[in-house]
Amino acid sequence: MIGLLDLRLAYPEPFDVSIGLILLAEGQRHQRLGSWALRMLEAWLTRDTPTEAVVVAVPAQNHAAQAFFTANGYTYTGQSTRVLAGSTRLRLLEMRKSLV
Repeated sequence: MIGLLDLRLAYPEPFDVSIGLILLAEGQRHQRLGSWALRMLEAWLTRDTPTEAVVVAVPAQNHAAQAFFTANGYTYTGQSTRVLAGSTRLRLLEMRKSLV
């Protein structure tokens, strides 16, 4: 397996798709496969679903993930939330890309 892309259709709004996780195997990283996977996902969503936007929640301290999504056309919405991951509280920043 090269990687995994987890998503949820019609969330948080009826015409949104939320990406929960993009994970690439260690040896597959830094080869633009994540960007390629996003382009394939967005093309499929545009062609075969009524999706209007893709939403992702990125940890505030994960600057590499923020840069990745920014480079792929995602922008900050100004929304954030806090979640508990084990005993650690994480602040997640919402990013969004319009497909219309």
